Amino acid sequence: MQDIWNAIVMWYKDYFRNSRFGLLLLACLIFLLLCKKNKPTRKALIGPTLLLCIVLFCPLTARYIMRLVGQDVYWRVYWLLPIILLAAYAGTELVFVLKRRWKQILAAIVCIVLIGVNGSFVFTDRYFGEKDNVYKVPGEVVAVADAIEEHAQLNHIRKKSVSPMEIATYMRIYDASIKQNYGRNMVTGHKAQTQLYCQINADEPDYEVLAEKARKKKCRYVVLRRMSENKDAMEALNYERIYETENFAVYVDQN
Repeated sequence: MQDIWNAIVMWYKDYFRNSRFGLLLLACLIFLLLCKKNKPTRKALIGPTLLLCIVLFCPLTARYIMRLVGQDVYWRVYWLLPIILLAAYAGTELVFVLKRRWKQILAAIVCIVLIGVNGSFVFTDRYFGEKDNVYKVPGEVVAVADAIEEHAQLNHIRKKSVSPMEIATYMRIYDASIKQNYGRNMVTGHKAQTQLYCQINADEPDYEVLAEKARKKKCRYVVLRRMSENKDAMEALNYERIYETENFAVYVDQN
């Protein structure tokens, strides 16, 4: 049970990072509990939020949830906490519970500052930047996906591929018709699927195991990192390289 509690605390810290939004949520709950206005609205917000907190932070219920979704992605359940809704409502209630105009203005400024200092500027995030295509995905993803699409159409092949996770995630965004062997950051799966995931993302994959598992999962296309690619080994296993970019090579199973 101590391991479950440690995981809860670890993912809480990882989710909120250096912010104090967790404390802000607690402050909003306490304020709304003490506030006497709009009791029906308060009950509708406070009751479900308290229940969520109990479920998410109780080791017994958290253990069950981790079994369902996986311990490595438990942080996603914190998305259920209505922090934005509670902060907006509590801030509004705080402003209007005050009578004097200057106090209302001061309270509004304090609320804005608290949110601002605990957040970060969105457009400095690493996911924001100038893109080289209208799809807003790396150019190599477009090239690889188009190569698979063109080859599959010409040869009437079912489009199922396995590729390293740094390109697989974007490929499913750009072209959902190319079936992927796994989703983003696969945590659980069948043994063959897990082994295939490990091999395709390895710096030095075992090509015989890679080919065996890819064929077992009926993946006709295999995308490899150029730095870990061994063309001779793949050709010896009856794979043909049909396309290459600066960082990736695309192979098709000839069996």
